[in-house]
Amino acid sequence: AGDGYFDAKIVPLSSAYHAKQLDLNASGYIAATLLYPTDDNSSTGQLELKVIAGIPDRNFNVLTNGQYEHQFVYMPVKSVTGRVWLNNNLGAEYADLNSPDFNSTQQATASNDYKAYGSQFQWGRKADGHELVKLKNSNGTIIGDRKYATTTTKSDNPSNPKFIVSDFVIYDWRVTQDDTLWASESSPNNVCPAGYRLPLNPNGVDDSDNEFYVEFNSWSSKNSAGALSSNLKLVKAGVYQNRSGTYWSGSTSRNNVWAINFHRTLNLFGIDGRGAAMSVRCIK
Repeated sequence: AGDGYFDAKIVPLSSAYHAKQLDLNASGYIAATLLYPTDDNSSTGQLELKVIAGIPDRNFNVLTNGQYEHQFVYMPVKSVTGRVWLNNNLGAEYADLNSPDFNSTQQATASNDYKAYGSQFQWGRKADGHELVKLKNSNGTIIGDRKYATTTTKSDNPSNPKFIVSDFVIYDWRVTQDDTLWASESSPNNVCPAGYRLPLNPNGVDDSDNEFYVEFNSWSSKNSAGALSSNLKLVKAGVYQNRSGTYWSGSTSRNNVWAINFHRTLNLFGIDGRGAAMSVRCIK
């Protein structure tokens, strides 16, 4: 009666269990189904043992601009708070299946590890290519230029991958502001893999409901050094021009969107510039 637990050891029938190394099924594939008793009346529970070789980008098999531009593969990583995140920023070079630097388990080795910077999203916008960046030019110099051109024409449903440069009166890439685009896992424009979403700050304050605050309050130091030393290995990406370490959340408050900056010290802030370019790290 009541709560309890039991220990179990899972052993393959033969000397080795052979698993598919890169089966990009977002939910994994079932290696075994185990039944266990839940009471003394022959009731049973069911435990599914799943093997996950990698977490594919939401657009992994989606053509954008006539190309497979989002063939990124991520791995789950658990922080000291017990929450599960992706191990890299969306669009990181380490996660790019078509990059010579692809290594789905590799994380940033330094705060300025450009291979871990990833894509630069406008808040609430789909991964339509606007967020993609070119890390190097033909001479091998790190530049962080956008893959596609920019435009000043706003649109609620952009028909091209151009980065929409906004005015400073209503700093948004959209004509009509919409707070729901990244608000949850089921949001229409969610850019995170299936089962993941952007971290939330629903109350707009530093409390237990602020997933930024809870996570980053666990750092050894509230700055870029603490970000790198955490299990998430966060880098100073965000706005490429100054490598500031800025990351979007999925929460809004009036015209503001909550974000985090840890260039020098930890700073949780509200920004009204939804047309700005920032990094995205997804939480399960």
